[in-house]
Amino acid sequence: MTIFNTRVGTPSYTYDHNTYYGQPLFRYQGTNVNSWPLWQNTTHVDANSQYSSKAPTGAWTFVRPNKYESSRANIIIYNWDLSSYVSVDVSSVLKVGQQYVVQDAMNFYGPPVASGVYNGSPIAIRMTGLTLAPPVGNNIPFQPVHTAPVFGTFVLLGR
Repeated sequence: MTIFNTRVGTPSYTYDHNTYYGQPLFRYQGTNVNSWPLWQNTTHVDANSQYSSKAPTGAWTFVRPNKYESSRANIIIYNWDLSSYVSVDVSSVLKVGQQYVVQDAMNFYGPPVASGVYNGSPIAIRMTGLTLAPPVGNNIPFQPVHTAPVFGTFVLLGR
């Protein structure tokens, strides 16, 4: 389901070149707009955007280097195929021969999800069997769950 709510005509925003997935459910001026062509015609935005009723496939990986620590980065993985492992290119962060460890951001002090000596190839990050750090406090109204295997956030630490 895609939910999109905006005030058209605000000069500081440009809505275009987007890709939307899932069942169309857009909101425009408090009204549901339940079709893609109707959204484009009603709002006059997203002229060059795309819509697909099917879910994405494959894996989307993003490596965001830390500007204060040269061998540290945040890794974001969208694992649409629910693969057990996803390969991630970390060549922008690590040097060949450098030791590394990858920690799950949802359980940072837990066991690493990957570690080794970087050889220049993409590293395999485990996306299944991950555990969530237990929440702190007594008044938690629900038990949180881990977002993997479909989505994972990780911290790469070069040594």
